[in-house]
Amino acid sequence: MIAFRAFGVVAASGPEGPLRLGGPKQRLLLARLLADPGTTVGSGEIVDVLWRSTPPTKALTSVRAYVSNLRRQFAAVDGRPRIVSRGHGYALDLSADDTVDLVDFAAAAARGRDLARAGDLAAAESALVEAVDTYRGEPFAEFGDAEFARQASAAADVRRRTALDDLFELSARRGEPGRHLALMTDTVNRHPLHEPFWRHLMIALHATGRTGEALQAYDRASAILLAEVGTVPGADLRELAQRIGDRDPSLLTPRPGMIRRPATRSFVGRTRELRVVAETVDAARAGRGGLVVVTGPSGIGKTTLAEQVVVDAGDDFAVGWAGQPAGLRPPRGWAWTQVLRQVVTDPAERERLGRVKADALSSLLPEWTEGLAVPGIPAVSDFEFASGVVDVIATLAVDRPLLVVLDDVHRADPASLDALALLADRIAGRPVAVIVIWSGSDLDPRLRSTRGTVVRLGGLDVGATAELAGVVAEEPLTAADARAVWESTGGNPLYVKELVRVAGVDGAPSGVPDTLVDVIGARLDACGQDSLDVLAAAAVIGAEADVAVVAELTGRDVAHVHEAFAAPVATEIVHLAGPRTYRFAHGLLRDATIARTSLAVLQRLHAGAVAVHRAHASPARTPAYEAMVAAAHHAWEAGAYLSPVDTVQVITAALDRALVRCAHRDIALLSTRVIDIVEREPETPVDDGILAGLWLNVAGAASIIDGQSSDAVERAVTRAWELGDDQHVAAALHCLVLCGRGALDEAQSLAQRMVDGDGRPSAGSLFVQIGLAMLRGDAARGRRLAETFFADYEPPDTVADPTAFFHPRVHGYLAVSEALDGRATAARLHVREGADLALARGDGFNALVARLTAVEVAAILDEPDGVADASSVLAAELRTAGSPQWAACADIIGYWARARTGAPFDTGVVRDAVAVYTADGSTAMLPMFLVLAAEVEMIAGRPDMADRILSRARTVADRTGEHAWDGLIHRTRRGHNV
Repeated sequence: MIAFRAFGVVAASGPEGPLRLGGPKQRLLLARLLADPGTTVGSGEIVDVLWRSTPPTKALTSVRAYVSNLRRQFAAVDGRPRIVSRGHGYALDLSADDTVDLVDFAAAAARGRDLARAGDLAAAESALVEAVDTYRGEPFAEFGDAEFARQASAAADVRRRTALDDLFELSARRGEPGRHLALMTDTVNRHPLHEPFWRHLMIALHATGRTGEALQAYDRASAILLAEVGTVPGADLRELAQRIGDRDPSLLTPRPGMIRRPATRSFVGRTRELRVVAETVDAARAGRGGLVVVTGPSGIGKTTLAEQVVVDAGDDFAVGWAGQPAGLRPPRGWAWTQVLRQVVTDPAERERLGRVKADALSSLLPEWTEGLAVPGIPAVSDFEFASGVVDVIATLAVDRPLLVVLDDVHRADPASLDALALLADRIAGRPVAVIVIWSGSDLDPRLRSTRGTVVRLGGLDVGATAELAGVVAEEPLTAADARAVWESTGGNPLYVKELVRVAGVDGAPSGVPDTLVDVIGARLDACGQDSLDVLAAAAVIGAEADVAVVAELTGRDVAHVHEAFAAPVATEIVHLAGPRTYRFAHGLLRDATIARTSLAVLQRLHAGAVAVHRAHASPARTPAYEAMVAAAHHAWEAGAYLSPVDTVQVITAALDRALVRCAHRDIALLSTRVIDIVEREPETPVDDGILAGLWLNVAGAASIIDGQSSDAVERAVTRAWELGDDQHVAAALHCLVLCGRGALDEAQSLAQRMVDGDGRPSAGSLFVQIGLAMLRGDAARGRRLAETFFADYEPPDTVADPTAFFHPRVHGYLAVSEALDGRATAARLHVREGADLALARGDGFNALVARLTAVEVAAILDEPDGVADASSVLAAELRTAGSPQWAACADIIGYWARARTGAPFDTGVVRDAVAVYTADGSTAMLPMFLVLAAEVEMIAGRPDMADRILSRARTVADRTGEHAWDGLIHRTRRGHNV
């Protein structure tokens, strides 16, 4: 057991006494880790903390030495080094019985508040006294000029003042306002501008018979406020002085009860959950960003909880709140474009940000960079897009803490989720708090893998249900009615509110409609037909609707639309989100509006939305990508109200933009929709060649999203092959599926038949045969074929070309072959050339593939140094790009490198990664990955498991003909036997 001290001078003590923590820089390193126990602090940040702008040449070597020294000190206590390596940094991994006074202080303060709210006032007071006593000077005082120390000090100061306020309030409620009089006096001397402390002191002095001193305290407070800030005490303090002067007897009356903070509207219950979310916001206010996911079924109160947190946060934060449209497929990065538009409203500020962050914003919000020297809208990978979002968010948070609420994230587009996952890993040292609202229990893996806190909401209990129903009904419920409402709704706050609003509380259960839609429907009908018409139009537009667009869709003027929204606003169906926008109060309300609107009306409104989009399009300005994707959705939903030709035209326009942006999921969906229309409407002027190209779009996207050997790829390739006149690209993709599934001979036969009109091999034929040469271990043949390929075929100019990946991948195949032949320099040259080709054409995904090839080459050459960190970063980026299969390859190599270099590793992670890689039936390169997995098992001391894995590698190589890996299998088995 080690007791760490952060308050004052950093120290640590074991059972035998103080530990030797070394010199100032070594203690400073420990202090930075103590500021965030369990959180990984990057090596780069540690270097910045220790040396600021002038690090020595071998700074990282010094960091490793400091870490090693501290580990020895800690391990001498009980064998546990406590500082662990993670990714590119270090974390303080505490034992269960270790203590950190800074952590204990925060925990005692939170425990005190919880106990007070639960009614255990004596225990609450004891906990708050413990918290106050634990605070012994500023945290990390000896390093007070370091940014992390200033942030920790500010956060601790806020928490201490809150604990003191709670303690003094608690003593008054217990009827002993003078119990902590000496502490109150010291507190007002430390914080003379904080009026609540003067209030506590005045009440305590008056209650202990020192009324004159209480009034003198008021005079002193008045003088200080006037001298320091030029104002007089607030109305509360002035009223209290008046009551003390009048000898008001109620001031001496005990005030039993719980400590409460002001609530918004009908917010009840959720004490623990509110505290957990608020702690993340408080930490961000002090510069330690974080993420919290609030999850649960629809209507359970997730949004209401977030609203309460936003209200409690006050004006300290710039707030961005983004919802997700239901039914409408959100365009790439929808959530973040909405957040940025809310946070940055000033045109001049948008222009300034557009200049300093042009690269990021040109793909995110291109209209903010119009007029600047940005060459069009660049094609960026999903990871580049996510990085751009994180970069802009970090820039905004420099000037003011940022609170982001992402509502209905279960409906978010993948790019928004990818950016969210990346942001969660990069905001630890920034004043950014992110609240994620997720409906349902099946949390996205990208959110599960973040370091964020998950808060799961269930139904309210009977007491909270009764309190909420009473607030809505404006009268208390009997015990029987409260029980009946709770049983009918399961404590779901939305259900409770809707039920009570429609049925009241007298005999409520007997009047409960059968479904919530009926309840909401009754509320909608009460608004009148005029309101229903504008609500239907608003619901078609999305969660938030511009009043001018609603006016165009319904044939009304703007003033009339505002009038029609008055009843829905009064009944809280929608809120006025801005001077020109209305927002549905809850997604279920929008869903119910759509469900109760006839299909014909919905299709007519969708067609109208397309017309509005076209009417507002300007030849001089490229529409925002999200607007084009929204128009494509409306065109798809318009049905017979939009001609097939027009529908295809609108969707194809969005598809063209998606192809340039490498938005793989959008590409797959939009291509599939055009295919569906063409196959249903034969008169649509789309020939088989174009249709084949659409199927190739689907195949390419599916190979990244679903796996290179997935059934989705095979189905799409087969259709493209059946339809296209030039079948070489489809045939090449089909060969890749065959190779992925181990059918090398069949792929070889097909590739050799792919010739052009002059009888020479096509680009697709050479591409496939070079890959086959690599897999079979025939490097010389691969080189000869590659010379022909590069001489006869130039790389395509655009990433939208379905063959754009041929050239970068050929360099990858050659790099692996050269590495297997022991030609390290040639291998690395091909890696670099493949990466340069991909980056030059904006092909972010194949640039990632080139980096994957680089670590594969390192593994083949048995060079593990530096590979673990590179693979860890790469795996995260590949997941962000939407390809778990490729990320699994990086995971296998990364954990092999960790095992080889003596870093902590987990054989279970490697086995899981192999399972992910082979989930779609892929066997291509599997023997190599199995060899690496076997080496990990050997190092872990599991020779039997290693032997079984090597036997599997041998079997796969023999069955498929992938003999490129024979040397690796032999080398590893020989080392195993030795």
